[in-house]
Amino acid sequence: GGGGIFVPVLALALKFPPQACVGVSQSLIFGASLGAFIVNAPSRHPTNSERPLIDLGLAAFLAPTEMAGAQVGMLLNHAVPTPIILLVMTVLLSLITFTTLQKGLSQLESERRTKISSYRGPDAVERGRLIVSDDGSIESPRNPSSRVQPPSGPSTTGLYGALVSALAWLLTPAVPAIAKTSSSTIVEIALLIGTWIGLMVLLLIRGGKSMKSLLAFEPCGQEYWAITIVAVISLIGISVLAGRRLVGKEEEHVHLADSPELEPAD
Repeated sequence: GGGGIFVPVLALALKFPPQACVGVSQSLIFGASLGAFIVNAPSRHPTNSERPLIDLGLAAFLAPTEMAGAQVGMLLNHAVPTPIILLVMTVLLSLITFTTLQKGLSQLESERRTKISSYRGPDAVERGRLIVSDDGSIESPRNPSSRVQPPSGPSTTGLYGALVSALAWLLTPAVPAIAKTSSSTIVEIALLIGTWIGLMVLLLIRGGKSMKSLLAFEPCGQEYWAITIVAVISLIGISVLAGRRLVGKEEEHVHLADSPELEPAD
């Protein structure tokens, strides 16, 4: 969304306090996301004209958890001292930068190997330790020991592996979802709109320090925390539901792709 760039720029260039950086960055992200949505919403998928360009299933899976994280982050932003917020932000942004750079380098190496393999063909001629294709371009040697090995994926052992396995089990439905694209799109749009409206209603009922509750609940009172917990748990549950639908649709697509085509009857 750009928060990893907006927050440091606001803090270092404009001298905003950390708490203000978080709020302003969310406004900037909302504006950028709204503009991208207006531009891409009418577009269709390049390989399937029945599907929209925007992956609504993925949006329905990610949006509720982002909303839940925003609620938890807002509470921490008010409760945690500024030095600790700066320390946590520095550590998180450093980790994100490292993982993004590592993923980018792996993707670059994968694209380079794909480009090299595309040069190989029946007309390629091997000359010494180099291979010269029919268009005169030179590629890497064919010696298997000298080829770059594909980058290894993340480790699936230890705590990380346990978390990945638990998430995979949680999101994998017992029976793959089978639904037409049009009806599935309507369900996902309804899920997104319903989630947003439901969260807004809960926030208006809960209230806060800068906004009075519609039911006159006291900030940080029992009702305040009860509604906050219900909102976070509900958002996580909706995200799990959308994730199971998403995984089920992908499994159905794979099943249809692997199934042999039916031959016409004589």
